[in-house]
Amino acid sequence: MSEWKKAFPVSVWYGIGHVTPEFSVDVWERDIKLIKEAGFKFIRGWINWSAVESKPGEYNFEKVDRMLSIASKEDMKVIFQVYIEFAPDWLVKEYPDAIFVSESDHKVFPQGSPGLCLDHPDVMRRAEEFLTRLALHLKDNPSFYAWDVWSEPQLVQWAYYPHVRPGIFCYCPHSIRKFRQWMKDKYGDIEHVNRAWHRSFSNLDDITPPKYLVLHFATENLDWLSFNIYKLREYLKWRVQTIRKAGDKHIISSHAPIPSPFLNPLHGFPDDWEMAKEVDVWGTSLYPKHAHHVHDPATIAFILDITRCASEAYNKAYWIGEMQGGHGVGGLNLIEPVKAEDITIWSWSAVAHGAKGINYYHWYPMMWGYEATGYGLTEPDGSLNERSKAAGKFAETISNNEEIFTGLKPIPSEVAILYNVQAYKALWIANTTEVNVLNKSIMGLYRIFYEENIPVDIIHNENIINGDVEKYKVIYLPFSYILSDKLCQGIIKYVKKGGRVVADARLGWIKDDGWVDKEIPALGMDKLFKVRELYCKNANKTQMTIVTRNAELPFLDVGDIICGTLYQQGFHVFDDGEVLAKHSEDGVPAIVYGENENGKTFIVGTNIGKGYEDLRDVNLKRLVLGFSKDVRRKINVYGVPKNSIVEARVLENKKNDKINVLILINHSNEFIAPVVNILDRNIGKARDLITGKELSAIPHESGLELTLKMEPKQVIVALIE
Repeated sequence: MSEWKKAFPVSVWYGIGHVTPEFSVDVWERDIKLIKEAGFKFIRGWINWSAVESKPGEYNFEKVDRMLSIASKEDMKVIFQVYIEFAPDWLVKEYPDAIFVSESDHKVFPQGSPGLCLDHPDVMRRAEEFLTRLALHLKDNPSFYAWDVWSEPQLVQWAYYPHVRPGIFCYCPHSIRKFRQWMKDKYGDIEHVNRAWHRSFSNLDDITPPKYLVLHFATENLDWLSFNIYKLREYLKWRVQTIRKAGDKHIISSHAPIPSPFLNPLHGFPDDWEMAKEVDVWGTSLYPKHAHHVHDPATIAFILDITRCASEAYNKAYWIGEMQGGHGVGGLNLIEPVKAEDITIWSWSAVAHGAKGINYYHWYPMMWGYEATGYGLTEPDGSLNERSKAAGKFAETISNNEEIFTGLKPIPSEVAILYNVQAYKALWIANTTEVNVLNKSIMGLYRIFYEENIPVDIIHNENIINGDVEKYKVIYLPFSYILSDKLCQGIIKYVKKGGRVVADARLGWIKDDGWVDKEIPALGMDKLFKVRELYCKNANKTQMTIVTRNAELPFLDVGDIICGTLYQQGFHVFDDGEVLAKHSEDGVPAIVYGENENGKTFIVGTNIGKGYEDLRDVNLKRLVLGFSKDVRRKINVYGVPKNSIVEARVLENKKNDKINVLILINHSNEFIAPVVNILDRNIGKARDLITGKELSAIPHESGLELTLKMEPKQVIVALIE
């Protein structure tokens, strides 16, 4: 299971699935040979349950064996993606009561996908038999390298159902039965359920999961979403355990469609931190120019760091399960074409943010269906182009320097931003399906540090609750409008040990049971932050004026105006709190500083992350950087034009401190000549691993200084020895 540490797989998806025509053996052999010649040592195929067991109990592994055999001839390793969701058609005929049911009682009949509900015990048994037979077939094959047992987990996958969209699932009898058992495990008896839900059920069998929001009710909605997140993790755990029971010891991975801060759990999406617990390698898909995305380097970095942090929380590696290979196509939607330089930048961005494996999707473009002509590295006839050559060049560079890259990790961060999963669940209570307000609240803060090349970790409620945050000098709590007692106790403990915490409006609006506390902020956060809410109102744009000089505001002065958005919250300030800024509109305290034993707190009466994401206010950025003034910069980049984006990341080898790598990415369309100062590393020489050229590296009093010249969209991967 630790075999991933020995290699850095860079693969390309190919064959077996049904996104390309049925090729002959000769074409398979030609293509796989070409994939190897392009620079790849790994190939990734998919295995659909329906293709392997088209008749009950009859298993056909012909195509699986064909891929393994051809890969063996080429001395390549194979990663297999398994799709239970592409279930055989006979399954629905045998178990019609396992069809997915939405909150509005619509049934989703499989059309190749999304399969049937695994809460049905016989459907799960059949799926387990398939997985077991597959594992027994693969476990001793020397060309088989790793599993991905669940692509882009969701309760209902790979279906677009206009009459249900977006839909909540699943309300079939078997899911309801499982939910009732979960409720029994949580509450013990019906009296405790009735007390929590404000209902009058006679027994546990009367419990029905909520299908919509009811005014003045909250706990049942939160419970239903918590159950579904739990269930997704249990499904993943079951897949892993099934393969292990068959005696298979290969790496087992899974990957999300996009990290959970971008998704609403209401629609059956998982929690990355929960899922990462169950696999050897967690991961994500990365489609920067997807048919529905706007390309943004900071967002790419954000996606990568979320996945890294969810994985590292449980000492796991992470892979890019799907890296976009070609044009983003979705129906009639086509985003700007993917270029070779994009492939290079995205790939090295993943390495810069700690990825330990990359799987390009797909070798061929999609040949039919909703994504036809999209996402391929090659032309429709299988011939190479600049994209496939760029991907192969990247794979070759990694392979030639595998011992270096497998041992590298990004330098530790001293800044953490909370992904408050409870806030995402509470969106249902707020009667909204949009996650933008929460996502932007995190993303805007992340962007501030990204622009300064300061590494950031994204942390989960559990990290704070478990006390796994002492390494950070500052923690941000973006729009944490719902809090649990355990989370608050973790925050208080962190502050008392010397930590800094920054919160914004409307911290502690409600508790995690749905109730308002006696004060806002709730659960003792008023005492920690030295304030209680005086008023709060919506504000598309609000202004605050700095009213005092303070060492905690090193980049601002009295009279400076700071802009925020979403809310304008005024505070009553306790005697031991210090007002740093007031709302320009009415002079009510807007930013308050407090000291608590060894630690410090700051609360801002507007949304600072979304504020920066929407407004790009320079003084808001200065405010945030001031709160983080004790964070040591590890790298400085000079000589970059104002509107250019140059990303710089240092990775280090913990076992060999003489090996470090600087990855420098010029995201702009212009030539630049940056000077890079790597702090605390003032001895060594530097060589670009992509070109093999020596770089100008001069020891400097504050660190090693590199003077570089970079073409538009160029990447430099400097090995510093």
